[in-house]
Amino acid sequence: MAESDFQFAPGSVLRRRLSLGGTMTNPDGQLYHYGVASQYIDSNGEQMVYQFGGPYPGDAPYKSAGVKILNKLWPPVNSNGYTGTHIGLTPMTYFSEGRDVEVETVPDNAIPVLKRADSLIHHNGYNPAFRNCEHFAKYCLTGSWASRQAFGMSMKGAVCLGLFGLAGLAAWSRRR
Repeated sequence: MAESDFQFAPGSVLRRRLSLGGTMTNPDGQLYHYGVASQYIDSNGEQMVYQFGGPYPGDAPYKSAGVKILNKLWPPVNSNGYTGTHIGLTPMTYFSEGRDVEVETVPDNAIPVLKRADSLIHHNGYNPAFRNCEHFAKYCLTGSWASRQAFGMSMKGAVCLGLFGLAGLAAWSRRR
């Protein structure tokens, strides 16, 4: 298949805006769902996307309490689908959920990116702070797990905890 047959160059890191009830934001005002453009086209002619967590077609293959909660917080836009917590391939329409998809990075060499993505298919263990969709996409691209979003959210959490600690210390010292 020629590269021109693909909507996005295989191996490209993709992202689209994410909204969980419109309440969670990052420094630029939005959280993103990340994926990697694959080298596969599905039976409907759509390019497939590797993703860690996110919307998938069909019924959930597992029914844990965590998946049930996740599907309440982040219900799939497509009625014939579910929000998963594994690494898999999904059609572009499920990945995009009707939002614009941006190319964050196009690798010079897609082969190692796609090999890393293929090697993690069906991997579970999604964790918003330590193993999320951005970590996965950056790992496929560079071989290193990294997430600016998770780092930014953890820094905000640390600042909040620090401020609560200082407020508690100030209140405690006034009582003495």
